[in-house]
Amino acid sequence: MKNFHATSILNAIKYIKCKYPNTPLTIVEVGCMFSEDEGLSTIHLANAIHSHDPSGKLISIEYEKDNIKKCKDIINKYNSNLLTVIEFHCSHSLDFFRNFNESTHIFSLDGGHTPRYI
Repeated sequence: MKNFHATSILNAIKYIKCKYPNTPLTIVEVGCMFSEDEGLSTIHLANAIHSHDPSGKLISIEYEKDNIKKCKDIINKYNSNLLTVIEFHCSHSLDFFRNFNESTHIFSLDGGHTPRYI
C-alpha cells in the first residue's frame, strides 16, 4: 500500500504546479522531517518548489530545535540546493500563525498530534 500522506502531497503539488505555471510557489508545512525513515515530506515539498521556480519558498514550522537541525542534515546529505528554498522557524504553529499573512499555495499540516504540538 502506498503512503497516503506522500501521495496526497505529490498530487497537490502536481495540481498547483499546473495551475500556477509561471508563479513561484509558497508552501507552508507544520512539522519538518527529522528522520530518514519517518517520511520525506520536507524533501518532496522543497524539491517541488526548487524544480518549479527556485525563487519560491517552503516555510517550515517546527516546535523542536533539534528536529530542525536533523532535517537540515538530512536535506544537506540528499541535495543541499534544496536548503536555499526553505525557511525554518522554531515555533509553536499557533504562535507563528498569529502574525502570518503571506499568500500560500499549499499548507501541509503534519506536526505533532498531541496537545503540546497542535
